[in-house]
Amino acid sequence: MRPLEQLDLVRTSRFRPRYELREACGTLTGTLIWTGAPGRAEARVGDRTWSLRPGSCRSRLEAWSDEDDLELHLDHGEILLAGHPREPMRWQRNVRSAATGSISSAHVHASLRPHRRTAPGFEVTLSGELPQRELVLLTAAYELLR
Repeated sequence: MRPLEQLDLVRTSRFRPRYELREACGTLTGTLIWTGAPGRAEARVGDRTWSLRPGSCRSRLEAWSDEDDLELHLDHGEILLAGHPREPMRWQRNVRSAATGSISSAHVHASLRPHRRTAPGFEVTLSGELPQRELVLLTAAYELLR
């Protein structure tokens, strides 16, 4: 099992919301950018880009890419990676504070909490091996922010 990891998701643009996912050492690992269409966003990790959009109801979300066949579906709290053999992960918003949430499965636990005194964004704590880590975390942040 991997040791506990700390990441930051920091807002870097005010007018067209843009968030950057950074490791503790400051290395950029991904970005989340709102597009012009209502409720739509893009998640970028390296040279790959996924389109994020709400599903047919509030509890659904889809992320897909034209470049590869990896898709992510968030459906009633379950995160499914299409084409990935692992069991689904569980996504849960905090009941008391809708601005926080967690991802869990048998192999991983991640939590997203808003920064208190620094730039707008989230503190991300991660333990375990999260498949497609950046895409899953950016999608979870999009779910919290929409």
